[in-house]
Amino acid sequence: MGFAALSPSYEPADFVGWAERSEARHCCGAYYLPAEIDPRPDDLVQPFRIDPFALRGRLVRLGPTIDRILSQHDYPEPVAAILGEAIALAVVLAGMLKYDGIFTLQTKSDGPVRLIVADVSTAGAVRGYAQYDRDRLPARNFADAATTASVPELIGSGYIAFTVDQGEDTERYQGIVDLVGTTLAECAQHYFRQSEQIQAGIKLSVARSGKGVNLKKGQFVAPHDIHRAAEKVASTGNSNVVLTERGSAFGYNNLVVDMRGLKIMRDAGWPVVFDATHSVQLPGGAETASGGQPQFIEPLARAAVAAGVNGVFVEVHDQPEKALSDGANALRLSLLPEFWRRLTAIHALVSGFTGQ
Repeated sequence: MGFAALSPSYEPADFVGWAERSEARHCCGAYYLPAEIDPRPDDLVQPFRIDPFALRGRLVRLGPTIDRILSQHDYPEPVAAILGEAIALAVVLAGMLKYDGIFTLQTKSDGPVRLIVADVSTAGAVRGYAQYDRDRLPARNFADAATTASVPELIGSGYIAFTVDQGEDTERYQGIVDLVGTTLAECAQHYFRQSEQIQAGIKLSVARSGKGVNLKKGQFVAPHDIHRAAEKVASTGNSNVVLTERGSAFGYNNLVVDMRGLKIMRDAGWPVVFDATHSVQLPGGAETASGGQPQFIEPLARAAVAAGVNGVFVEVHDQPEKALSDGANALRLSLLPEFWRRLTAIHALVSGFTGQ
C-alpha cells in the first residue's frame, strides 16, 4: 500500500510524488515465470475452467519475461513479433501438460525466419531464439497487436514440432505436423486436429506496450552517463523513460547526493525523480543489515524539489522500526501529509523560475 499524487504527464514543469510501503520482497530469477494465480500484472499464468461447457485452458500474459528474452538479441521487429508469439504459445501448451523436464516448440522452414525454438521447463524457466535472413524480411510494421505476424510471409513452408523431454531415463515424446495456417495459433490448432483429435481454440497477440521505464541510477554511475541507458531504451521505440537519483557511493557504508547531478540528468532531456529514502540508506551500515539516516529524508527532498526534479519517491511505513525491509531509511507514515505539503509548496515557489 502507499500514497500517490500523479500529474497527467512528465513535462518538465510537472511534479509527481509517490510512496511505497516497506515490506519483505524477493527477486525472482530472470526468464522464470511466476507461480499460477500470481498477482503481478505483467507475467501471468492463470488456469481457468468453464464447467457447463467442459472447457479448460490457460490465460498467459508475458511482459518482463518476453522483454528479457528479446532484449538479448537485436531482433528486427517482424522476428521479435513472431518469436514473442511462439514463446507465449509454448507457455500456454506447457501449462496444459503434466511432465517433468522441458517442453519445446520448434518450427523449421524455408522462409525468412527459418528456425524458431521456445523451451519451457517444469520449474518455469523460459527460453526462446530465432534464426533469420534479414534481407528477406518484410518491411511492414509489426509493433502493434492489430498486425499479426503471418506464418506464410515470415516462416514459409515447413513443420512445427512439439517435444517433451523428461531426461535420459524416459522416452522422449515428439509430435510433428506441417505448418498449415496463416498464424502460429492456427498451426497449433491444426496440430491438435491432426495428431491429437482434439478441438482447441488458441488466440495469440503480441505488441510493444510502450509502458514507462524507470531507470534508477546506480550508486557508481555518473550523472552525465545515465542518459546512455535511457537512449538504449528509447532505441526500441519507447521514449517514455524516467531517470531516478538514489545517491552515490561515498567510501564505505555511505551515500551522498550531488544536487548538480539532478540538473545534469534533466539537461539530458529526461524527467528526473529523486528517491529520497534510498538516498539516506547506509548500505551494510548496521553490520548484518543496511542502516539509514531518516532525519535527512526531508532536507534532501526539499533541496531536490528546489533543484527542479519532476518527482519524488519515498518509502513509508506506519512503524518503520518493525518494517521487514528498508525500515531504517523509511519515512514514518504519519509524517507523509505534512512532508508532501511542504514539498508541493516549494515546487510552487520555484516552478516559475527560469530554468526550473
